Amino acid sequence: MATTKKAWKLQDFMAHGADVKCLGLGHKSGRVLVTGGDDRKVNLWSVGKPHSIMSLTGHTTSIESVRFGHDEELVVAGSQSGALKIWDLEAAKILRTLTGHKAGIKSLDFHPYGNFAASGSMDCNVKLWDIRRKGCIFTYKSTLSSASALRKAAKEKEEEIASIPKKIWEKEAAYCRIGKGILTVKFWELESFQCVSTSDADKHAIKSLHFHPEGSCLYSACGDTLKVFGWEPLVCHDVVSVQWTDIADMAIANSQLIAASFNKTNVTTFVVDLNKIAPTGVASKSENARACLTSASGRRSFITERPHTSCTSQVNEPKRSDTPPDKGDNDDDGATSRADIQNQDDYQRLFKENARNQQPGHTNHSSHHLHTHSQSNLLAMDE
Repeated sequence: MATTKKAWKLQDFMAHGADVKCLGLGHKSGRVLVTGGDDRKVNLWSVGKPHSIMSLTGHTTSIESVRFGHDEELVVAGSQSGALKIWDLEAAKILRTLTGHKAGIKSLDFHPYGNFAASGSMDCNVKLWDIRRKGCIFTYKSTLSSASALRKAAKEKEEEIASIPKKIWEKEAAYCRIGKGILTVKFWELESFQCVSTSDADKHAIKSLHFHPEGSCLYSACGDTLKVFGWEPLVCHDVVSVQWTDIADMAIANSQLIAASFNKTNVTTFVVDLNKIAPTGVASKSENARACLTSASGRRSFITERPHTSCTSQVNEPKRSDTPPDKGDNDDDGATSRADIQNQDDYQRLFKENARNQQPGHTNHSSHHLHTHSQSNLLAMDE
């Protein structure tokens, strides 16, 4: 019998030998997970399975931030020392080691259409990196004036730092505004970059935001609830009670929202059936939902379509660094960095086959089967 629940816990597993410090879901497939820990390892997982696919080593301090590339072929990991390492998952090897930050990395992102990455650090700097040149091409000072001020209000300010790189690429259409315990979601018109609506302050901290791929709504994870927002006019389509707290990332796979959190050495994953919540669910046909969905669709191009331009044209009058690309490493030079494949079957299926399917002219015959098979497995675990 199929489950009637809207949301449930999928899995709880031990991800590292020391405390987990960060995680990221693959936003293209929603089926892969990367974690970083105090054990200085970066581990990769298939969502729904308890065994690591691959373990990446080479950092000499704890891992503070991790992120998949947009095609899930690369992973970047930032350490407490400020070093970044970029890994080629198909080749299972270190691709680049980048240095220049003087403190821990709190956020990372890849440029959607180029060989560039961005990082936000506790040293109050945001850096843009050219992966090919192996160095920093721009440095931005954050709005936080000093490292001492940053560290005095670390819990509030870390989230502000963490929002910066993605804004550089996308001029993000929604973000959390952080005050003294008050968090709201703001929606922005991307042509004029004017705020068009602001949600009421939530009593719980907003930990993660994720747009529906079609731009129909925004999912907001706060406390033990998932809120679904539409905008122009601003409306909360649905509020779903869940078993989670402090969700670190969300992704969508088929008609399911996958969410992940971490606590001590463990990672917990959750599933929300989007067919059963508004505005995308079949049961949500109210006039209000339809009106907001139409309005959101009018903005769809600003959310899901990005201009094919270089990173330098997507930021406000950046100044090229006067210094040459940062060389060296606060950790090692890559010689001792290793990728230990621990599950050959999942590695071949998720990374080798995925890379082949990305090649021009290749027809992905297994894609539909993979999504259908994975979805049935997730639902079956709650039956």
